[in-house]
Amino acid sequence: MKYVLLENFEIINDDADFCIGRVQPMNGREGPFRVLASVTADDDCGRIEVATVNSLDECVSTLAGYYENNPPRWFRKNASWYVKETLYSSLRVEQDQEGRWRVYRDDFPLLERQGCPATFFRLEEAQRIADIHLLDSYPNTEPAVTDGYWWLNDPELDWRLQPECVEGRAHWKPLASLWRPTSSQ
Repeated sequence: MKYVLLENFEIINDDADFCIGRVQPMNGREGPFRVLASVTADDDCGRIEVATVNSLDECVSTLAGYYENNPPRWFRKNASWYVKETLYSSLRVEQDQEGRWRVYRDDFPLLERQGCPATFFRLEEAQRIADIHLLDSYPNTEPAVTDGYWWLNDPELDWRLQPECVEGRAHWKPLASLWRPTSSQ
């Protein structure tokens, strides 16, 4: 995954075109800088202060280290609805009226062999399969397994295929960046 710190002080996951943190300069562009994480288990809590650092490069590596040490986790919204905010997208597991669990990534359902929405008898199994398939179809990733499950295709998943996004990014002036190997979040 490539982390990029932009001029507006947002830190994004470049592969997912997703804001995962923010930097607050405490004394202009010379630092120090407060590093804030945006991806939290409880989406209602907003940002979490991770650290105060002295350089823009430290901002990016500090946020990457924070997420490596504090990976996203499942959060219970109610008895039949669980969510996991990740560095790529939002996963959701919901129980239907028949008691089976269905899995979604950014509102797109997980499908099984025949192209029907996948259902699971146990919550833990639904969450496990969602975690395994989180990165499927993202740029710079390979499917984790070939077990007959896949996501209904999100046409906006890869910003590189959208001319308006490519054009907009041509004007970006990153302040810092960092590449880390991709792992399932």
